[in-house]
Amino acid sequence: MKSILDLAAEHTAKVHEAQRDAEKPVVGTGNFRKKVVSEALGVHPDQIEELRTLNKKLGTEVPIDERGRPVFDNSQQMRQYAKARGWRHYGY
Repeated sequence: MKSILDLAAEHTAKVHEAQRDAEKPVVGTGNFRKKVVSEALGVHPDQIEELRTLNKKLGTEVPIDERGRPVFDNSQQMRQYAKARGWRHYGY
C-alpha cells in the first residue's frame, strides 16, 4: 500500500506532465490576432485620467477605452505594462 506522500508525489508529477503537454509553443513576437482589452488591468471610468497620468509616468502609454480598460496590441506590451506596476504577467 502506498503512503499519502507517495500518492502526493505521483499526483504532482502527473500534474506537471499535463501542464507541460498543455503548453502551446510561443512563436514570433507574441502579436495578438486582434487587440486585447483587459478588464483585470482596468480602472473605474472616473479614474481614466489618473491612469493615463500614471501610464505616462511609468512609460507604459497604451490606449484606454471609455470603460477604463487598457487596450494591448501584443503580449510584450501587456508584459511591460504589468512589470512596470510590479505585477507578474502569466499567459498570452
